Order: sequence, then C-alpha cells, then structure tokens
Amino acid sequence: MHEVLLRLHSRQHRARPLHRRDRQSRKRVGEHKSHLYPASFTSQYNVTKLVYVEEYTRIQDAIAREKQMKGWRRSKKVALIERMNPEWLDLSSLA
Repeated sequence: MHEVLLRLHSRQHRARPLHRRDRQSRKRVGEHKSHLYPASFTSQYNVTKLVYVEEYTRIQDAIAREKQMKGWRRSKKVALIERMNPEWLDLSSLA
C-alpha cells in the first residue's frame, strides 16, 4: 500500500492554493522548493509553501477528493487551510 498525499501549496499567505496529488510527495515537495524544473508553474510563480495536507492509502480516494476541491471557490479552500493551519506555516517538513 502506498501513501498518497493531496497537497495545497501557496507562495504567500492567502494566495491562491495550488492542488497537487502524488505518491512521491516528499520528493515532489523538495523539487518545488528547489525549483528543479525552471519551466514549471511552481518555479515560475515561486510556489514553495506547503500549507495543507490530506493523506490517503488509496489513489482513487485522493483523486476523488482532489476533483471535489477543484470545484470549490477559493474562499472555501482558504477556509479549509485556515482551520488546520491558521498561520499558513510551511508544512513541508511534515510531508
């Protein structure tokens, strides 16, 4: 069984959350922070803060949740983040 993380990233407090889901989350978070791929969205817009995480054991559950969240307004995503992480601290050491 693999760990699957659904993550929301941001470049600053209350900025637009960016959705990411994958099985190699620890590696990917490091790639975002180091700007390993200069042409990527995260590098171009300096998206380096991991501000929200949900963990799943089944990829299907993570995909369903990601699709659900993509349909939300920005304000609902911000409220979700602020319930768990009101200071918008970088949680990358936890992922």
